Amino acid sequence: MIRVTMPDGAECALNADLIERVEPHGSGSLLTMVDGTKYAVAERVDEVVDRVRDAKADVVARSSRLDPRTSLRVLHGEETDRRP
Repeated sequence: MIRVTMPDGAECALNADLIERVEPHGSGSLLTMVDGTKYAVAERVDEVVDRVRDAKADVVARSSRLDPRTSLRVLHGEETDRRP
């Protein structure tokens, strides 16, 4: 998620993985999501790009600190029927 500022000054968090395109719009930018929804935000294109990059880098950094004993794993077949 990234935090952006709407034109009315309200803060909003958007899923960075669902942003398809960022383009200049007035003094800020226009974010187009993969479903076609558009959001006008106060941040410039380069600011949005930086926030997306930082959010993704944060996910990678946090994943490297996971305890392998408690990490998530994929369950197959009958394993999904058992509860811990």
